[in-house]
Amino acid sequence: MNKRCFPEKSHLPLLKILTMPICYELAEILRASFMKFYSLVFMLVCILSCTKIQTLSTKIGGDSSLINVFLSIEKQTQVPAELLMAMSYHETRFKTIEPTGPYFWQIPQIHGRFGVMGLSGNQLRQSILITMSQTEQNIYHAAILLRSNLDNTARIPTKEQWIDAAVKTTNYESYEAKKLYRDNLKTYVENGFYGFDDSGHILFVLPERDEHVFEHQKNDNVSMIQPDFNKAVFIPASSKNYLLQYKETNPKTVIVIHSTEGSYTSAIHWFQNPNAETSAHYLVNSNGQIYQFVKNADIAWHVGVDNFYTIGIEHEGRLAYPETWFSKNMYRASAQLVRHLAKELKIPIDRHHILGHYEICSKKDLLCADSYQFDQCHFDPGCGWDWEYYFELLQDDEALSRKGTLSGVLYYYQHPQRVVANISVEITHVESNTTQVVSSDLHGFWSSEVLEGRYQVRIKNAKTDEFFERVKVSENKETTLFIELPSSFQRP
Repeated sequence: MNKRCFPEKSHLPLLKILTMPICYELAEILRASFMKFYSLVFMLVCILSCTKIQTLSTKIGGDSSLINVFLSIEKQTQVPAELLMAMSYHETRFKTIEPTGPYFWQIPQIHGRFGVMGLSGNQLRQSILITMSQTEQNIYHAAILLRSNLDNTARIPTKEQWIDAAVKTTNYESYEAKKLYRDNLKTYVENGFYGFDDSGHILFVLPERDEHVFEHQKNDNVSMIQPDFNKAVFIPASSKNYLLQYKETNPKTVIVIHSTEGSYTSAIHWFQNPNAETSAHYLVNSNGQIYQFVKNADIAWHVGVDNFYTIGIEHEGRLAYPETWFSKNMYRASAQLVRHLAKELKIPIDRHHILGHYEICSKKDLLCADSYQFDQCHFDPGCGWDWEYYFELLQDDEALSRKGTLSGVLYYYQHPQRVVANISVEITHVESNTTQVVSSDLHGFWSSEVLEGRYQVRIKNAKTDEFFERVKVSENKETTLFIELPSSFQRP
């Protein structure tokens, strides 16, 4: 055995320095006794004892500094880093939510959350870990909370048991909200996902299946009640959170655009809480899925005294991060819903009849504005809502054609934390044989709005053959490719 394979003794722990001569002497004795098998095993132990173990997960990638934080918390608490990342992605999209702003304490179940994990005040305990940053503490508390909800009878927890423990941390009482949260976490962990931290750096979890393709799941209807819009999933709000229609007709003449200031599952939980005294007719999440809670003819409680003549549509998101939550899939799905409602209810498509929540004030809102109690006023969907693009979709049939999003992340083989920047990616629509070219950014990410259908993705390599991926893109959905390039990859 060549001793040069070992590091210099000055860099080895004392125990390894002392045991190395013993390893070799015993190995020689064993070989002399013709016990080759045991000799080989013993020498292997010696080699492993002097070999640095790779601790970074090969399933987690990107160039964000948050990656090492998640992995460090995993090492301390034994909670899987990819599950903690999935929880963070679902609640905050890896953004740090500050405990400030007009909504923060208004509805604690939805808005009173902060940090990269989106923990609520009652989920946090006073930290004594003064060596940790605020972000580390936030993730650490989420991990400890998750472990406390783990089934203690499991010696080695399964993926399902970890996810069940994560669901318990939400304190959701709504069956539908718990089911959707569980389904989302399972989809994230199994199929992979990506996001960007506060500084714009990417972090992602690779899918478990071989094709490395992630497509957001479509939820089936979980209620016997049929929605008023055929692309929606009906989840009834608590009967104490809205009014049934009066005997005389109450025509709806205005559509109000809201944002949830939290995840869509937290909003569903709140609408089904009988003490909430609030609801909306619809909700569109950032993946383009539509949910209905109150029938069009009934009166949802979303804008005070103006409820009687309005339809309320919530959109998953946070005012501080519109570009993160308000995706093109969301805009398209919402525009399709509004066009349907406008046609069915004979509502004109203009800025006099399609308003933001901030543009329609109830008497309560006017009162609070006059008394400068802005914490009770409404500003959603915020200045980040793209009204120009939204109305382009509402008024232009071609703009609202059946489209989805095709995106991807490029990284090197077995090194997902080494992303590949500035690489041209050719995207060919199989049905029409049309090709467009996009480039990966500094974080190895690329994205394009495309027509629904089958696509072939090609990356040219100057040294070896070209790389192909085939994938299907659905309407108002995002399909993400996690493309692993060989270490020998060379730019053309």
